Amino acid sequence: MALNTRQNPENGNLEVQVGEEWVLFEEYRKKQIDDAYLNSIKFLRERLGEDSAKESQKSDASTETESNQ
Repeated sequence: MALNTRQNPENGNLEVQVGEEWVLFEEYRKKQIDDAYLNSIKFLRERLGEDSAKESQKSDASTETESNQ
C-alpha cells in the first residue's frame, strides 16, 4: 500500500499521510514496527498455546490408555 509523502515546508521533516493527517515518517514507521512485533508475539503465544494443548491431550490420552491396561 503506497502512502502519500511530503517534505514539510515549515521544518523539512519527511511526513506520510495517514487518513487526513500528516504524521512524521519516523513516528509512523516506529508504530508500524511496534504493531508488527506485537502481532507476531500474539500469534506465537496463540500457536504455542495450541501446541501445548495438543501435547496435554496426548499426555492425558496416553495416561488413560496405560491405566486401562
